[in-house]
Amino acid sequence: MPLGIYIFILIQMAVVGYWDLKTKKISNYWSILNIFLFFILLLTFSDSYVFKVSIFKYPLIILLVGMCLFFAKIMGAGDVKFMATSLLLLPTYYHEKLIWYLLVCTAIFGAFFVIKNTFINIRSILIHLKNKEFVMIKNFYGSRFSYSPVILLSWVCLGWDINIIDM
Repeated sequence: MPLGIYIFILIQMAVVGYWDLKTKKISNYWSILNIFLFFILLLTFSDSYVFKVSIFKYPLIILLVGMCLFFAKIMGAGDVKFMATSLLLLPTYYHEKLIWYLLVCTAIFGAFFVIKNTFINIRSILIHLKNKEFVMIKNFYGSRFSYSPVILLSWVCLGWDINIIDM
């Protein structure tokens, strides 16, 4: 993957991550831009970007799983669309690696928020446990968080792994 493309996508993900943290929304324009850039990459870098059905495998999986998470009120629809279209900007031979980093970073962020919410609400949680009000405990863990910083961290990890960036 050319360094310029990696850096451009890194900047895009940083801007989207900042905006998502600030407004809790990701505009559809980012997904449309990614689809447009995908076609430009196909035309410009035909050695790394080849138009074939397999290039849509993981973006469609992300879209389907992500929409299930959206309907379960775990993830925002903008996050799902942005993540799926971001995969289009990556040569297919890196898709599995990026998804692996997405899973690892999601687990790390998820664990952090579980620990943080437990620590902040420990007294209330213990009271609900003592009173056997288990349903009430889920209220301390049910909020969505901005997922685009997880996507950004995954992108940085991928860049480090494939030696685009040295840390």
